[in-house]
Amino acid sequence: MHSTLPITCSVISPYSLAIANSTLELHLKRSNLVEISDLVTITPSGVKALDVKWHINAGPLFTTFESEEPLPPRCAVRISTTDQTILAAPRRLTLDGLTNFRDFGGYQGIQKDLSWGNYYRSENLHQLSLSDWGLLQQIGVTRVIDLRNPLEKELQPTTLPPEANLELFEIEVSGRIKGYNDALIAVAKGELLRITEDDMAEMYLDILDNHLDDLALAVGLVESNETGATLVHCTAGKDRTGLVAAIVQMRAGVKMVDVREDYLLSNLYRTPFRLRQLEPFFKEHKIAPLSVKPFLSAPWRAMQSAVSGLRQSHPQLLDAS
Repeated sequence: MHSTLPITCSVISPYSLAIANSTLELHLKRSNLVEISDLVTITPSGVKALDVKWHINAGPLFTTFESEEPLPPRCAVRISTTDQTILAAPRRLTLDGLTNFRDFGGYQGIQKDLSWGNYYRSENLHQLSLSDWGLLQQIGVTRVIDLRNPLEKELQPTTLPPEANLELFEIEVSGRIKGYNDALIAVAKGELLRITEDDMAEMYLDILDNHLDDLALAVGLVESNETGATLVHCTAGKDRTGLVAAIVQMRAGVKMVDVREDYLLSNLYRTPFRLRQLEPFFKEHKIAPLSVKPFLSAPWRAMQSAVSGLRQSHPQLLDAS
């Protein structure tokens, strides 16, 4: 029986996908290449072949798969080998106003596999355009879980289009640092000098102490959606959302190395953008960016603390058997 292993690839244009040759070779050294079978589209119900004409351009750095027709928003390359099927798929999707919208499925697990196209995560949806809302429905999102508190929702409200066929669940989850609900403002006021990775670890544990049932509810809503894909988000899409995504992955038995790498993607997609966005704020309040970078990042030390806390005090939440 063939398994499906993900390889990350990039969207080059509406007509093409590209895979780094080194990545492709790394995976294909394990067995003999049979064929690059087809371009596929990813849907909540599975992976389906695309009926389009396409060809391969093998370059020194990238192998590019080019189509004669525009490709759908979720597409991938299926590669067959003698003993497995490898799926090369973009994990991140580009939407207006979002930097951290991505698929946290596509992983094999001991309990079950988390399929591509069913599990999405992002920052807040305040800036989504009507076309972006249409794209969410096009890729099969039927359920949205908003983990923000009332003030966050008031400042950056989510406005569903009238015709949107989406379920919106609002589950309030908040984490405090040194007793502050907004530690960045506390630094600006001089009430905190810095925010460290240890502070972030304490915040994650604070979330577990005060919102365990809320996290369990969110996880249950992710796992029980039978009508399509689920999108989980908070404000930045890295801490509260990261906890829900990691719990879903661990309950499926996904390897911790994959849970870790998935969580750390926020540092690639979200953190640099947020640091640039806050430059005027830092200058105004004379804040050294490095003194608060852990707050704008996804520090693995924080997630490790949360995982240890769950395993020690709440192992039932990690057990989906």
